[in-house]
Amino acid sequence: MFRVIELVLKRGIRRGMPLVLAVALGVVANRASGQTRNVRPSDELRGEPGREARERGMPRDEYDRSRGGDEGNGDFPSNEMHLAVDANARLAYSRANFRRLQSSLDVAIRRMQYDFEHSQEMADAARAEQQAWDDYRHARNAALKSVMDDPKYKANVAVKEQLGDQIAEVRTAYFHDRRALDHQSQTVVDTDMMRQLVNMATVKLDYAQVATDMEVAALRNDSKVADARERLRSAGSRVTALRDRFDRTVRDSQDLATIRDRIEEARVQLIASEAFQNGANIVATEALDYAYYKNRFVYSFPDYVPYGYGYGYGGWRGGYRY
Repeated sequence: MFRVIELVLKRGIRRGMPLVLAVALGVVANRASGQTRNVRPSDELRGEPGREARERGMPRDEYDRSRGGDEGNGDFPSNEMHLAVDANARLAYSRANFRRLQSSLDVAIRRMQYDFEHSQEMADAARAEQQAWDDYRHARNAALKSVMDDPKYKANVAVKEQLGDQIAEVRTAYFHDRRALDHQSQTVVDTDMMRQLVNMATVKLDYAQVATDMEVAALRNDSKVADARERLRSAGSRVTALRDRFDRTVRDSQDLATIRDRIEEARVQLIASEAFQNGANIVATEALDYAYYKNRFVYSFPDYVPYGYGYGYGGWRGGYRY
């Protein structure tokens, strides 16, 4: 090569030194470029293809995926995004499990109530209470039959009902006039009408008290009414005792206690899942924003083999190499 350069220089001296120097330098540069560029430019930038993957002992494609893509870009927060998805799924499961346990508690209590209401013991007690009430009502009507036929009783009841009708009419007229005044933004109270209503109500109570005293006296002197009242009280007490016992059974049930404990555990898990999901979403958002910010000026282009002009250009991967 140097022999060729020597001949070119001797001839170039007679023809012009600038042209000779340009040709000589071009030959040397092309020779140097041919000796140094034995690998792909992308390999010079990234090293030998697959070298780091082989050192790690894993296939090339698996190594690229672990780095975030085929180009080895591991800035995408895949772990954080997967964690956010997992947190959302855990929250959905915790919420569904909590509601399922609450529903199971309601179903268990309703089943116990249904069994109690339809039990033979409760049915007999309710039937006895209803029969005692019917007996007491018949005995009371029989005892009051003589009182209702009394002219004094009838007169007091008639006057009481008449006064009741009059009070209703006066109240209707009073409130009608009051609404008209309120509509005109005038708060006026008719003291005479109010006094009339109070007097009529007092007289009505007097007549009603006379009729009530006659009824009480007739019922007190009737032994059948007293016996029926006692049976009704006993039947009612039995039903009340059965309901109290059922209430204690529900409160002391081990099955319901177990379900309540599971509900409390599910409530704690739900609170923890909500906190975990909130934190995971925040971390994933921040990681994704950071990845976008970090790579805001990075563009991915495929590698290509340079033409080897020897001017120092080539192997362009998103920028020029000098």
